Amino acid sequence: MPAAGPARPAEDRETDDRVALKRPGPGEDRGDGLPAHVLREVSLLRDLVHPNIVRLRDLQVGGLGGLELIFEYVPDDLHQVLKGHRREGTQLAMEEVLRYSQDLLTGAHACHVRMVIHRDLKPQNLLIHPVDGLKICDFGLARTFSLPVQSYTQEVITLWYRGPELLLGYPNYGTEVDIWSTGCILAEIATAYPIFPGDSEIGTAFKIMQLLGSPTEATWPGFERTLSLWSPSFPRWPPTGLEAIRDRRPELGDAGMDLIRSLLTLCPSSRPTARRARAHAAFSRRGSAEAAGRAAPGGGAARA
Repeated sequence: MPAAGPARPAEDRETDDRVALKRPGPGEDRGDGLPAHVLREVSLLRDLVHPNIVRLRDLQVGGLGGLELIFEYVPDDLHQVLKGHRREGTQLAMEEVLRYSQDLLTGAHACHVRMVIHRDLKPQNLLIHPVDGLKICDFGLARTFSLPVQSYTQEVITLWYRGPELLLGYPNYGTEVDIWSTGCILAEIATAYPIFPGDSEIGTAFKIMQLLGSPTEATWPGFERTLSLWSPSFPRWPPTGLEAIRDRRPELGDAGMDLIRSLLTLCPSSRPTARRARAHAAFSRRGSAEAAGRAAPGGGAARA
Protein backbone atom coordinates (compact mmCIF):
# COMPACT_ATOMS: atom_id res chain seq x y z
CA MET A 1 0.00 0.00 0.00
CA PRO A 2 1.34 3.45 -0.79
CA ALA A 3 2.38 5.45 2.24
CA ALA A 4 2.13 9.20 2.27
CA GLY A 5 3.51 11.67 4.73
CA PRO A 6 1.13 13.66 6.92
CA ALA A 7 -0.44 16.76 5.44
CA ARG A 8 1.18 19.99 6.60
CA PRO A 9 -0.50 23.39 6.88
CA ALA A 10 0.46 26.20 4.51
CA GLU A 11 -0.99 29.44 3.16
CA ASP A 12 -2.16 30.20 -0.37
CA ARG A 13 -0.24 33.33 -1.39
CA GLU A 14 -2.96 34.43 -3.81
CA THR A 15 -5.99 34.05 -1.55
CA ASP A 16 -4.40 34.01 1.93
CA ASP A 17 -6.47 30.88 2.63
CA ARG A 18 -5.04 28.18 4.85
CA VAL A 19 -4.46 24.95 2.95
CA ALA A 20 -2.99 21.52 3.64
CA LEU A 21 -0.12 20.14 1.54
CA LYS A 22 0.24 16.39 1.17
CA ARG A 23 3.28 14.78 -0.44
CA PRO A 24 2.31 11.36 -1.85
CA GLY A 25 4.39 8.41 -0.77
CA PRO A 26 6.31 6.21 -3.19
CA GLY A 27 3.93 4.17 -5.31
CA GLU A 28 3.78 1.45 -7.85
CA ASP A 29 3.88 1.92 -11.62
CA ARG A 30 5.48 5.35 -11.59
CA GLY A 31 7.17 5.01 -14.96
CA ASP A 32 7.82 8.41 -16.51
CA GLY A 33 4.80 10.09 -14.95
CA LEU A 34 2.85 10.27 -11.71
CA PRO A 35 2.44 7.20 -9.48
CA ALA A 36 -0.72 5.26 -10.28
CA HIS A 37 -2.21 5.77 -6.81
CA VAL A 38 -1.75 9.55 -7.13
CA LEU A 39 -3.44 9.63 -10.53
CA ARG A 40 -6.27 7.55 -9.07
CA GLU A 41 -6.74 9.85 -6.07
CA VAL A 42 -6.62 13.02 -8.16
CA SER A 43 -9.03 11.74 -10.80
CA LEU A 44 -11.52 10.56 -8.18
CA LEU A 45 -11.39 13.69 -6.02
CA ARG A 46 -11.83 15.92 -9.06
CA ASP A 47 -15.37 14.54 -9.39
CA LEU A 48 -16.14 13.99 -5.68
CA VAL A 49 -17.23 17.49 -4.70
CA HIS A 50 -19.26 17.14 -1.53
CA PRO A 51 -19.35 18.80 1.95
CA ASN A 52 -18.39 15.52 3.63
CA ILE A 53 -15.41 14.82 1.36
CA VAL A 54 -12.19 16.82 1.67
CA ARG A 55 -11.75 19.20 -1.27
CA LEU A 56 -8.71 18.91 -3.53
CA ARG A 57 -7.85 22.47 -4.51
CA ASP A 58 -4.86 21.99 -6.79
CA LEU A 59 -1.59 20.19 -7.54
CA GLN A 60 1.87 21.65 -7.03
CA VAL A 61 4.67 20.18 -9.14
CA GLY A 62 8.24 21.05 -8.20
CA GLY A 63 11.65 20.17 -9.54
CA LEU A 64 13.02 16.62 -9.75
CA GLY A 65 9.56 15.11 -9.85
CA GLY A 66 8.42 16.71 -6.58
CA LEU A 67 4.66 16.73 -6.21
CA GLU A 68 2.25 17.92 -3.54
CA LEU A 69 -1.54 17.78 -3.43
CA ILE A 70 -3.17 20.95 -2.12
CA PHE A 71 -6.29 20.35 -0.02
CA GLU A 72 -8.63 22.52 1.97
CA TYR A 73 -7.31 22.90 5.50
CA VAL A 74 -9.08 20.86 8.19
CA PRO A 75 -7.42 21.07 11.62
CA ASP A 76 -8.18 17.68 13.23
CA ASP A 77 -8.73 14.06 12.38
CA LEU A 78 -11.04 11.63 14.17
CA HIS A 79 -8.16 9.42 15.31
CA GLN A 80 -6.58 12.28 17.27
CA VAL A 81 -9.94 13.39 18.67
CA LEU A 82 -10.73 9.89 19.98
CA LYS A 83 -7.17 9.43 21.23
CA GLY A 84 -7.60 12.57 23.32
CA HIS A 85 -10.82 11.22 24.83
CA ARG A 86 -9.15 7.89 25.68
CA ARG A 87 -6.32 9.76 27.36
CA GLU A 88 -8.77 11.83 29.42
CA GLY A 89 -11.14 8.94 30.13
CA THR A 90 -14.03 10.77 28.43
CA GLN A 91 -16.32 10.25 25.44
CA LEU A 92 -17.71 12.42 22.66
CA ALA A 93 -21.02 14.08 23.46
CA MET A 94 -23.93 12.09 22.02
CA GLU A 95 -24.84 14.95 19.68
CA GLU A 96 -21.32 14.77 18.21
CA VAL A 97 -21.57 10.98 17.94
CA LEU A 98 -24.76 11.33 15.89
CA ARG A 99 -23.48 14.19 13.77
CA TYR A 100 -20.18 12.55 12.83
CA SER A 101 -21.90 9.22 12.20
CA GLN A 102 -24.44 10.78 9.86
CA ASP A 103 -21.73 12.85 8.15
CA LEU A 104 -19.72 9.68 7.52
CA LEU A 105 -22.68 7.83 6.06
CA THR A 106 -23.57 10.84 3.91
CA GLY A 107 -20.01 11.06 2.59
CA ALA A 108 -19.93 7.32 1.92
CA HIS A 109 -23.22 7.61 0.03
CA ALA A 110 -21.73 10.42 -2.09
CA CYS A 111 -18.89 8.07 -3.03
CA HIS A 112 -21.06 5.05 -3.71
CA VAL A 113 -23.62 6.89 -5.85
CA ARG A 114 -20.67 7.92 -8.04
CA MET A 115 -19.56 4.26 -8.23
CA VAL A 116 -16.52 4.74 -5.97
CA ILE A 117 -15.45 2.40 -3.16
CA HIS A 118 -13.12 4.12 -0.68
CA ARG A 119 -11.53 0.89 0.62
CA ASP A 120 -9.71 2.47 3.56
CA LEU A 121 -12.24 4.12 5.85
CA LYS A 122 -10.72 4.51 9.32
CA PRO A 123 -10.48 7.31 11.92
CA GLN A 124 -7.12 8.52 10.54
CA ASN A 125 -8.81 9.17 7.17
CA LEU A 126 -11.70 11.18 8.61
CA LEU A 127 -11.08 14.88 9.19
CA ILE A 128 -13.03 16.94 11.72
CA HIS A 129 -13.84 20.54 10.82
CA PRO A 130 -15.13 22.76 13.67
CA VAL A 131 -18.00 24.06 11.52
CA ASP A 132 -18.47 21.68 8.60
CA GLY A 133 -18.21 18.43 10.58
CA LEU A 134 -16.65 15.21 9.32
CA LYS A 135 -14.94 14.91 5.93
CA ILE A 136 -13.59 11.75 4.28
CA CYS A 137 -10.02 12.00 2.97
CA ASP A 138 -7.19 9.86 1.53
CA PHE A 139 -8.51 8.19 -1.61
CA GLY A 140 -5.22 6.46 -2.48
CA LEU A 141 -6.80 3.00 -2.27
CA ALA A 142 -10.19 3.98 -3.71
CA ARG A 143 -11.40 2.67 -7.02
CA THR A 144 -14.40 2.86 -9.28
CA PHE A 145 -16.55 -0.22 -9.66
CA SER A 146 -19.20 -1.60 -11.97
CA LEU A 147 -22.08 -4.02 -11.58
CA PRO A 148 -21.95 -6.92 -11.23
CA VAL A 149 -19.00 -6.52 -8.86
CA GLN A 150 -15.68 -7.93 -10.00
CA SER A 151 -12.86 -9.74 -8.25
CA TYR A 152 -10.62 -7.11 -6.65
CA THR A 153 -7.52 -7.30 -4.49
CA GLN A 154 -8.17 -8.24 -0.86
CA GLU A 155 -5.13 -6.30 0.35
CA VAL A 156 -7.18 -3.21 1.14
CA ILE A 157 -8.62 -1.54 4.24
CA THR A 158 -6.64 -1.25 7.46
CA LEU A 159 -6.88 -4.50 9.41
CA TRP A 160 -9.12 -3.38 12.30
CA TYR A 161 -11.73 -2.02 9.84
CA ARG A 162 -11.60 -4.85 7.28
CA GLY A 163 -14.78 -6.88 6.79
CA PRO A 164 -14.97 -10.62 7.53
CA GLU A 165 -15.46 -11.43 3.85
CA LEU A 166 -12.05 -9.93 3.03
CA LEU A 167 -10.36 -11.48 6.07
CA LEU A 168 -11.67 -14.92 5.09
CA GLY A 169 -10.92 -14.83 1.38
CA TYR A 170 -13.94 -13.54 -0.58
CA PRO A 171 -12.65 -11.45 -3.54
CA ASN A 172 -15.94 -10.30 -5.14
CA TYR A 173 -16.88 -7.25 -3.11
CA GLY A 174 -18.46 -3.86 -3.56
CA THR A 175 -19.58 -0.95 -1.41
CA GLU A 176 -20.50 -3.26 1.47
CA VAL A 177 -16.82 -3.30 2.54
CA ASP A 178 -17.11 0.46 3.21
CA ILE A 179 -20.34 -0.17 5.12
CA TRP A 180 -18.55 -2.63 7.43
CA SER A 181 -15.74 -0.13 8.04
CA THR A 182 -18.35 2.52 8.80
CA GLY A 183 -19.98 0.26 11.39
CA CYS A 184 -16.61 -0.25 13.09
CA ILE A 185 -16.04 3.50 13.11
CA LEU A 186 -19.51 4.34 14.45
CA ALA A 187 -18.96 1.99 17.39
CA GLU A 188 -15.57 3.59 17.98
CA ILE A 189 -17.00 7.12 17.79
CA ALA A 190 -19.52 6.16 20.47
CA THR A 191 -17.14 4.33 22.84
CA ALA A 192 -13.78 5.98 21.96
CA TYR A 193 -12.23 2.50 21.53
CA PRO A 194 -11.72 0.30 18.43
CA ILE A 195 -13.84 -2.83 18.62
CA PHE A 196 -11.79 -5.32 16.56
CA PRO A 197 -8.11 -4.58 17.37
CA GLY A 198 -6.65 -7.79 15.96
CA ASP A 199 -2.93 -8.39 15.49
CA SER A 200 -3.36 -10.47 12.32
CA GLU A 201 -6.02 -11.30 9.75
CA ILE A 202 -7.16 -14.46 11.53
CA GLY A 203 -6.88 -12.73 14.91
CA THR A 204 -9.18 -9.94 13.70
CA ALA A 205 -11.61 -12.48 12.20
CA PHE A 206 -11.76 -14.28 15.56
CA LYS A 207 -12.41 -10.99 17.41
CA ILE A 208 -15.30 -10.32 15.03
CA MET A 209 -16.79 -13.76 15.63
CA GLN A 210 -16.32 -13.48 19.40
CA LEU A 211 -18.51 -10.35 19.35
CA LEU A 212 -20.96 -11.14 16.55
CA GLY A 213 -21.00 -14.92 16.72
CA SER A 214 -19.61 -17.39 14.21
CA PRO A 215 -21.36 -17.45 10.81
CA THR A 216 -24.06 -20.02 10.16
CA GLU A 217 -26.13 -20.88 7.11
CA ALA A 218 -28.92 -18.80 8.64
CA THR A 219 -26.79 -15.67 9.15
CA TRP A 220 -24.55 -16.03 6.08
CA PRO A 221 -25.96 -18.39 3.43
CA GLY A 222 -23.24 -20.26 1.53
CA PHE A 223 -20.35 -18.91 3.60
CA GLU A 224 -18.48 -22.22 3.71
CA ARG A 225 -18.51 -22.43 -0.12
CA THR A 226 -17.50 -18.83 -0.79
CA LEU A 227 -14.87 -18.14 1.90
CA SER A 228 -11.62 -19.72 0.73
CA LEU A 229 -9.92 -19.23 4.10
CA TRP A 230 -12.77 -20.59 6.22
CA SER A 231 -12.00 -23.75 8.20
CA PRO A 232 -14.55 -26.04 9.91
CA SER A 233 -12.01 -26.31 12.74
CA PHE A 234 -12.48 -22.64 13.71
CA PRO A 235 -13.96 -22.13 17.20
CA ARG A 236 -17.74 -21.58 17.34
CA TRP A 237 -18.89 -18.52 19.25
CA PRO A 238 -22.50 -17.51 20.03
CA PRO A 239 -23.71 -13.99 19.12
CA THR A 240 -23.52 -11.41 21.91
CA GLY A 241 -25.94 -8.82 20.53
CA LEU A 242 -23.11 -6.25 20.85
CA GLU A 243 -23.97 -5.85 24.52
CA ALA A 244 -20.36 -4.87 25.27
CA ILE A 245 -20.87 -1.75 23.13
CA ARG A 246 -24.19 -0.97 24.83
CA ASP A 247 -22.50 -1.33 28.22
CA ARG A 248 -19.82 1.19 27.21
CA ARG A 249 -22.35 3.66 25.77
CA PRO A 250 -25.90 3.04 27.01
CA GLU A 251 -27.04 6.40 25.58
CA LEU A 252 -27.02 4.78 22.13
CA GLY A 253 -30.36 3.27 23.06
CA ASP A 254 -32.18 0.65 21.03
CA ALA A 255 -32.12 2.68 17.81
CA GLY A 256 -28.40 3.36 17.96
CA MET A 257 -27.61 -0.25 18.69
CA ASP A 258 -29.87 -1.37 15.84
CA LEU A 259 -27.97 0.89 13.43
CA ILE A 260 -24.57 -0.47 14.46
CA ARG A 261 -25.80 -4.07 14.35
CA SER A 262 -27.13 -3.57 10.81
CA LEU A 263 -23.83 -2.15 9.57
CA LEU A 264 -21.87 -4.94 11.27
CA THR A 265 -23.84 -7.76 9.66
CA LEU A 266 -21.60 -10.71 8.82
CA CYS A 267 -23.24 -11.42 5.46
CA PRO A 268 -22.19 -8.59 3.11
CA SER A 269 -25.37 -8.67 1.02
CA SER A 270 -27.49 -8.14 4.16
CA ARG A 271 -25.86 -4.84 5.13
CA PRO A 272 -27.81 -1.66 4.39
CA THR A 273 -26.68 0.86 1.81
CA ALA A 274 -25.19 4.12 3.05
CA ARG A 275 -28.29 5.91 1.78
CA ARG A 276 -30.60 3.72 3.85
CA ALA A 277 -28.39 3.82 6.93
CA ARG A 278 -28.10 7.62 7.00
CA ALA A 279 -31.91 7.82 7.23
CA HIS A 280 -32.04 5.42 10.21
CA ALA A 281 -34.30 6.25 13.14
CA ALA A 282 -31.20 6.64 15.34
CA PHE A 283 -30.65 10.05 13.76
CA SER A 284 -34.11 11.37 14.60
CA ARG A 285 -32.68 12.33 18.01
CA ARG A 286 -30.19 14.62 16.29
CA GLY A 287 -32.95 16.29 14.29
CA SER A 288 -34.98 16.86 17.44
CA ALA A 289 -31.99 18.36 19.23
CA GLU A 290 -31.23 20.71 16.33
CA ALA A 291 -34.87 21.81 16.15
CA ALA A 292 -34.83 22.54 19.88
CA GLY A 293 -31.65 24.56 19.43
CA ARG A 294 -33.20 26.67 16.68
CA ALA A 295 -36.25 27.30 18.85
CA ALA A 296 -34.20 28.39 21.87
CA PRO A 297 -34.01 32.16 22.57
CA GLY A 298 -31.13 33.79 20.71
CA GLY A 299 -30.64 30.77 18.46
CA GLY A 300 -28.45 28.99 21.02
CA ALA A 301 -28.68 25.31 21.80
CA ALA A 302 -31.36 24.39 24.28
CA ARG A 303 -30.11 22.67 27.42
CA ALA A 304 -31.83 19.73 28.98
